[in-house]
Amino acid sequence: MNKHGGNHRQARTGITGTVMLAAVSGALAAGAIAASGTASASCASISGVKVGSGCDSTASSFAVGVGNGAQAKSQGVANGAVAVGQGATALAVGTFNLAYANGKDSVAVAGGALNVAATQGDNSVAVAAGTGNLALNLGKNAFVVGQGTGNVALNVGDGDITGGTIDPDDLDDPNNVPVPAGFNVVQASGIGNLAANLGGKGAIVQAAGGLNRALNVGGTGNRVTATNNLDMSKPFKLSNIGLNTAINIGGKSNTATAGPGPGATAITAGGSNKTAVQQKFGIKFK
Repeated sequence: MNKHGGNHRQARTGITGTVMLAAVSGALAAGAIAASGTASASCASISGVKVGSGCDSTASSFAVGVGNGAQAKSQGVANGAVAVGQGATALAVGTFNLAYANGKDSVAVAGGALNVAATQGDNSVAVAAGTGNLALNLGKNAFVVGQGTGNVALNVGDGDITGGTIDPDDLDDPNNVPVPAGFNVVQASGIGNLAANLGGKGAIVQAAGGLNRALNVGGTGNRVTATNNLDMSKPFKLSNIGLNTAINIGGKSNTATAGPGPGATAITAGGSNKTAVQQKFGIKFK
């Protein structure tokens, strides 16, 4: 659909040690909304019965769009999609998923089972794919992804950017999306990971693998990563459990990296251009 074209774009969302769900996300994003046709100012669809254009649903699901060009689609069993704002897009596919997008050119995609993707803010994207994931954004210029099983990705605060948006057509692989420089990027991918940015600008916060935590609080341009190698072909392998923690508090252009662990902790606080890397059990503080 390419209605979100922007500038200042760079691919910078790739993470390692993840459960890849490109196939799931591709089914959600690649042209699914486009089938709704030209959107009217407002629309609604419940169990396939629709009013206005731009909203579609299947039996037991609902879709609501409010705003010029808002589009919503809900396909599967007991899904809900709500899009509010000019050019907003919401898509829910699968079973018991909810997608909520509020803001100009905002996008929410939820697919699989028991996922919630919700975003409140202009030029923002929330994607939840897999089983039991939460992707929640409260701020402008942000890209928030929870994918896999039982992951939580949270952003609170605006990104640091003056232009550029994310095109929904680029969401076929959430690990390789061209994201405008300065966006807040928060990703939790794998099993039972938590990634959160609270008030930081231009932050990149990523937790991937199994049972890892990454947290950024305030500051500008900081990068926080906690990962381990998740091998689902050997689900009982001890190395699948990361229990790694990476934290940054304030500062500018700091980097905190923890993993593969297990039990690695890396913390940076204040200052600028600080780097803390902890690969094995233990704590590194800068």
